[in-house]
Amino acid sequence: MRELEFFGEVTAGVTHQLKNELAVINETGNLIVEILAMAEQGLEFDPDRIKALAQRVVDRVERSNGMLKRLNAFAHSAEAEIPRADVIRTLRLMVSLYERNAGFKKVSLALEPLPEETPLEVRVRPILLEQILWASLEEAIKAAPSGSQVKASLTQSEGEIFLRFSGELGGDLVAPSRELLAQGAVTETVEAGALCLKLPS
Repeated sequence: MRELEFFGEVTAGVTHQLKNELAVINETGNLIVEILAMAEQGLEFDPDRIKALAQRVVDRVERSNGMLKRLNAFAHSAEAEIPRADVIRTLRLMVSLYERNAGFKKVSLALEPLPEETPLEVRVRPILLEQILWASLEEAIKAAPSGSQVKASLTQSEGEIFLRFSGELGGDLVAPSRELLAQGAVTETVEAGALCLKLPS
């Protein structure tokens, strides 16, 4: 997948989620207006229901704001041409952005505790690292059975940085395209139930 197509896929996914959130906010707002209109006509209403509906709007706005922040961070990463990326920040971002796709297959994503060092940089352009992680998540989710969990973890060993996607991944697990990995000087190994990437530190 080319970078432009990748950018479009991620952006489309987030904006679709935002559209759903706005639909819920709109529906809830209309319910509040209807209840208040009934109250103006002298009909009784339950104040607790108004509070619950108002809280739903607040919650949905908060969720939407989180989505916008992630989309904004993703958009700005595409601007960066420097060949360095913060792997911790990028891994967190891509796992959060891929959750919707994983949900389609009823697979949950978990991010294991990351090293406390921040930032932890690797020699890969930010948008390219994001694309590699997205493709890795895609392959891991494809190989995961419905109802299972895929875990993403990051480890360091003797100055080398490894990303691992593991779970009940079947024998059909494959790595992202070698052409894509080669662009970032990333090497991979496919083990029993896991995909491991070695990043250029």
